Amino acid sequence: SGSACVFRDGAVVWERVLGVADVASSRVATTDDVYRIGSITKTFTAVLVMQLVDEGRIDLEAPLRTYLPEAPVGPTSRRARSHLSGVQREPPGEIWESMQPPTREELIAGLEDAELVLRPAEQWHYSNLVFALLGEIVMRVGGESYADLLRRRVLDPLGLSRTSLDPAAPKASPYYVDPYTDTVRDEPDPEVTDSTAAAGWLWSTPAD
Repeated sequence: SGSACVFRDGAVVWERVLGVADVASSRVATTDDVYRIGSITKTFTAVLVMQLVDEGRIDLEAPLRTYLPEAPVGPTSRRARSHLSGVQREPPGEIWESMQPPTREELIAGLEDAELVLRPAEQWHYSNLVFALLGEIVMRVGGESYADLLRRRVLDPLGLSRTSLDPAAPKASPYYVDPYTDTVRDEPDPEVTDSTAAAGWLWSTPAD
């Protein structure tokens, strides 16, 4: 299925959904179905960082190690938010092969094997690992879980009732589509952990 909306001046002026939300049951999708929005989650994490900057609790020019002593040497919070840290793309390990994200403890322990693949600010280099670290910093500075901070500071104030890390029905089933075929395969739905939630685990609707 595909779901879309157009908004102007803060109001939805058009929305439409086509297709089925679940292949097995042929349930028709609705505009209220939530979809995994993946790395758009990073924009929410960036908002949390900037809120703490506004409160004087994070300095964008300070190294990540100021707030997370286990972080790689060099990158600042500003460069981390802009994918200019130079840190490798993914957390150490086989996350995408196993579809099992690490715990917070495993993520931090794995930083011993994390590499700087570029000098900070040398070149744009996308990094899920760095946004996971920003999420860890937000939790340490904010004193709450990522889910609680996100809900209290962003989702509830903005009235985003259909956006969450733990999606409520109705929910569009995620699938892989094999190349050059007309078949779909169920996409694994791994458990959300605080270690990687900040990098890409939110669900939402186009209207939200």
